[in-house]
Amino acid sequence: MKDSTRDSRRARGATSRRGFLTGGAGAVAGSALAPLFSGEAKAATQAEDAKTLDRLERANADAGRRILIKGGTVVSMDLKVGNLAHGDVLIEGKKIKDIAPDLSAAARDGKAVILDAKDTVVFPGFVDPHVHAWEGQLGRIIPNSNGVTTDAEHYYFSVAHQIMGP
Repeated sequence: MKDSTRDSRRARGATSRRGFLTGGAGAVAGSALAPLFSGEAKAATQAEDAKTLDRLERANADAGRRILIKGGTVVSMDLKVGNLAHGDVLIEGKKIKDIAPDLSAAARDGKAVILDAKDTVVFPGFVDPHVHAWEGQLGRIIPNSNGVTTDAEHYYFSVAHQIMGP
């Protein structure tokens, strides 16, 4: 299109093809997303959330529920079991029932929750309480710290971890 034609269209306020397509795409996207922002969609989402929460609470109350963690690299920390490059962990209720290379039979009845642990490391029974938030209050017990391990820092670790921590 010649520059003079383009300029005359702009002067009349005509919309370009690009502007028309951009506006049309925006209108389509807006109409598709509108229900997500409606009160009905919000109520439906809340109802689904309530159902999910109810199902999880019932499952947690079931002392016999089974969870099968499948196919992960299992670091068992148990000399009798050892570590498995590919293994399964079966949890019944709140207890680890079994650790083995393949526990698929435990899920054959369809009642077990199966978690795919492929490409992950599984530490059965390990709880990571490694947080330092409580130490924030103790920062001033080593006022002369310069980043190099000193007697003051050794004092800090001794006091923080052996006296105050417990």
